[in-house]
Amino acid sequence: MASPMPVKKERVNILLYAIYILKEHQGKGIGKLLLNSVVDKLKDKNIYSMTVSVLEENKSRLFYEHLGAKKIDRKRIEISGKWLYELVYGWKDTKEIK
Repeated sequence: MASPMPVKKERVNILLYAIYILKEHQGKGIGKLLLNSVVDKLKDKNIYSMTVSVLEENKSRLFYEHLGAKKIDRKRIEISGKWLYELVYGWKDTKEIK
């Protein structure tokens, strides 16, 4: 008698690439609305974790920190011949986004 093979649960890594809000429209909740829209689409697919990368010198990193993202990595990257640091933030459970 054959026993069923265990089902291997695949891990899906979702990277939010970018949210750009013009400076004059920042602080009005637009970024949070856009982020929540992405999170809702992921929930429909039963995906609840997500990462986002942002340049260390970019103040938008504070937006992700405010929404509960945890810093999980710091990478040195080269852009147009210039070495910069990129921070990787993530949510283990996007249901916890504030």
